[in-house]
Amino acid sequence: MTFFKKTERVDLFWAILGVLLLVFVWSRSFPASRPASGELRLVIDFGDGRTRTFVTDSPREKTAWGLLQQAQFRYRLNLEVAAGFVPQAIEDLENGEFGRRWVWYKNGRKENKTPMELSVSGGDTLVFRFE
Repeated sequence: MTFFKKTERVDLFWAILGVLLLVFVWSRSFPASRPASGELRLVIDFGDGRTRTFVTDSPREKTAWGLLQQAQFRYRLNLEVAAGFVPQAIEDLENGEFGRRWVWYKNGRKENKTPMELSVSGGDTLVFRFE
């Protein structure tokens, strides 16, 4: 006993497939710009299209400097520091090269505090950008 004719089953198949495709496209159109509430994200933006992203659930340190040190230790990030715990060089880029320097942002806003003074908590995104 069949409930649908063959042509109705084909139409139903395409309708369901279309709805699933729309749901998929809609869900991808809202990227997670902020990490989950307990998650901290550190992005190293080299200013040339290269980035490295580090994610931690529960950082031991609650400062930008602590998060940067954690990334240095866990991921063998090359880090040189100037006075005040300000990055002098990250990986192969040193302040002054190409007239640019390392600048840091917390949740999209440029910070004036040093990484040692800048507190971070779950849900924050910290970006060090060479600009």
